[in-house]
Amino acid sequence: DNSGMMYAGGGSNVAAIRADADLVLINSGTISGGSTVPATSGYGLLGTNSASTLTIDNQAGGTIDGGAGGVVTAGAIDLSNAGSIFSTNGIGVSAASGSARNQVGGSIEGVTGVSFTGGGTFALTSAGTIAGTGGNAIDVAGTGTIDLAAGSATTGNIVTASSGIVAATLGGVLDGSYLGGAAEDEVKSLRDRLER
Repeated sequence: DNSGMMYAGGGSNVAAIRADADLVLINSGTISGGSTVPATSGYGLLGTNSASTLTIDNQAGGTIDGGAGGVVTAGAIDLSNAGSIFSTNGIGVSAASGSARNQVGGSIEGVTGVSFTGGGTFALTSAGTIAGTGGNAIDVAGTGTIDLAAGSATTGNIVTASSGIVAATLGGVLDGSYLGGAAEDEVKSLRDRLER
């Protein structure tokens, strides 16, 4: 558990927290890959084992940031975010598979906001904000669901790869486009879901 401040000090491949195995983290403080917030280098949290799962509860008031990436793992993630996760030069949250729940008041931002590009199964829900400063808010490959709730705000495109089936429900505000791959995605507006 972290309720204080953790800084990696900066550098190209440093991380405030580096996990080589399963990790459970509850954060209500500051975790930064740099020596200041916002970091210009490093990772807030870096998972290096593709067979591991990072379980993260970033609570309201909690901040995780890194210039190279906020939360980045080669494995799976089970993320609940009511705080702020961001990266100035990289991906806000990136995992091979798993689930991410961005709650009301939660914010995820990066050059790409959220990425599940490992080809596994994923589930992304957001009632908060997700932003991609480089154009893509959400980038996914594999089979999974994207559920953007009423009241959510998504800035940037939603991009799905050519493989896997994505079921997406788009509520709230999407300031961008849905760019589907060659596979058949099922996309519904929140109005479609409420009328059934």
